[in-house]
Amino acid sequence: MSIETPIAEMLAERFLEEREIMKFKKLVDASFFEMCISNRIGELIYGNKKYLDFIGVDSLEEVIGNKWVKIISDNDRNRVVSGFSKYIQEREPNFYELVEYENLKTKKITVKKVVCSLIDNNGYGITLVDQDYILPPEFIQAKYP
Repeated sequence: MSIETPIAEMLAERFLEEREIMKFKKLVDASFFEMCISNRIGELIYGNKKYLDFIGVDSLEEVIGNKWVKIISDNDRNRVVSGFSKYIQEREPNFYELVEYENLKTKKITVKKVVCSLIDNNGYGITLVDQDYILPPEFIQAKYP
């Protein structure tokens, strides 16, 4: 067996993965919600236009890979990253969380319900950023004195 065989197998596997991801990109693009796709180690690999507008970026390159963590508010970042990392490592089927997003252009913080679900056996996940939550004043005063 030559060294080319494992490389050829790896390239073939990568091609099949990319074809699968293309199907999910079409779903994400057609959604009325902010949606994105992450790879098996939790890196952002794709987001629809609505998602990019919501987080305040002009291009996916600004948040691709692990750079997505900067869109989580400073107050919420450690908790969300820790929970998401556990979800990725343990291959849990779903991750539900209220997340404080910070729009990178306006700096406005919005709390949204987030649902992450594994979409294939390779560990790729799709994230649906669902709805705005209006927080009661007592919650905001307690969390942000």
